[in-house]
Amino acid sequence: MLIVIEGIDSAGKSTQVEMLTKYYQDQGKKVQFFHFPNKNGLFGKEIYKHYNREKTYSKECLELLHTLDKMTMQEQITAWRQEYDVVILDRYTLSQYAYAVSSGLDERWVKNLMQYSLEEPDFGFILDLPAEIASKRRAESDAYEADLGFQNKVRWAFVIRGQELGYHIIDATQEPEAIHNQIIKILKE
Repeated sequence: MLIVIEGIDSAGKSTQVEMLTKYYQDQGKKVQFFHFPNKNGLFGKEIYKHYNREKTYSKECLELLHTLDKMTMQEQITAWRQEYDVVILDRYTLSQYAYAVSSGLDERWVKNLMQYSLEEPDFGFILDLPAEIASKRRAESDAYEADLGFQNKVRWAFVIRGQELGYHIIDATQEPEAIHNQIIKILKE
C-alpha cells in the first residue's frame, strides 16, 4: 500500500508520517517511509542548493528537477511496494503541483510534466492548515514559508487539485492524535 501525506509547510506531515509508521509497525507490518525531495539524490541535492540559495534556477528548471527527482525514485518505490506492506511518502506529486502552480507556472505545463510514469498512491491525504497557523508553528521561516500570501495560494492549490484527484482532506488545526485517528479510520474503510 502506498500512502502519501501532503500539505503546506508546518502542516504536520512529518508528525503524521511518524505516527503512521509506528501504527503499522506495532501491527507487525513492514513499513518504509521517504521524504521528497530526495536529499541524497542527484536532483534532490540540486533542489536543496536552490532552496539554500547556493544556486539559482528558473521556476521551470526547478520543476524539471523536482520531476526528475521523483522519476529517479520510481524503481525504488516499486521495489518498496513489493518488499514492504506499507510505503509512506512525505510529499509527492501534489506538493510539486501546488507549489509550481502557486509560483505562477502554467497549470497545463505542470500537469503535462508530471504525467510521466509516476506511481499513484493508494491513499492520498492533505493536511489542510491556514498559512497563518502554520507560520506560528515554526521557530523560523525561509522566504517561501514567510510569504503568507504564497502559502495560502499553495494551500488552496492543494485543496482544489486534491479534491480532483480524490485525496482525503484533513483539518490540520486539530491535535496530532485526532488527525492520526481520522487517517486511520479512512485507511480501514
